[in-house]
Amino acid sequence: LPERVAHALRYAPACALAGLIVPEVLLAQGQLVEPLTNPRLWGAAAALVTMLVTRNMVGTMGVGMAVFTAVRWWA
Repeated sequence: LPERVAHALRYAPACALAGLIVPEVLLAQGQLVEPLTNPRLWGAAAALVTMLVTRNMVGTMGVGMAVFTAVRWWA
């Protein structure tokens, strides 16, 4: 493969993951969900911040799930 194509293919897994996660977080039954009442968005945002700060995958999953559950209970 040409070097440019090989370099571009390095981003394919991240793009595929984003393509799976973003619709699940932002949409419910094909409609955009109100951001303040969307527990999935709050959990994803908390997970993103945790990952950027700690680089710990297990901690990221735990924080994201905890925030999602807490917002779902209180919303």
